[in-house]
Amino acid sequence: MSNNIIYTGIFLDKAQQALLLNTFPPVHEKKFAHHMTTWFKGETDPDWELLPWGETITLSVVGYAEDEKAQAVKVDPPVLLMPGNGRIPHITISTDLGTKPVYSGVLIRRSKPTRPFILRGKFGWSGGGNSLHFNNPNAV
Repeated sequence: MSNNIIYTGIFLDKAQQALLLNTFPPVHEKKFAHHMTTWFKGETDPDWELLPWGETITLSVVGYAEDEKAQAVKVDPPVLLMPGNGRIPHITISTDLGTKPVYSGVLIRRSKPTRPFILRGKFGWSGGGNSLHFNNPNAV
């Protein structure tokens, strides 16, 4: 595994972000609606060679949660891309100024079912900041 990876995820492009935000408008100051995390540094490494680097992945939005701190949707990814450590797959939509997006992992446990709709994102990884990569980091 490349030591440069901070997390892997399914990343939404601008059109898919707009679809999500039009369906669930942000209710807090900090807007995200960017990705679903599949793996985070420090968790058990997946089999890096089996991951669908750069492929378009379909996510079904199946739930919604909101409180005074954050807002998120629950999504249903392919089994191979289910997050580890018992995390519920979700996308953070917005948070208040004092709340980090990681809080959505707690909030989403209280999600209510919503009429399902489809989002599509690209599988890749981030080394932090705004850097997104869609190649296998172990490829030569």
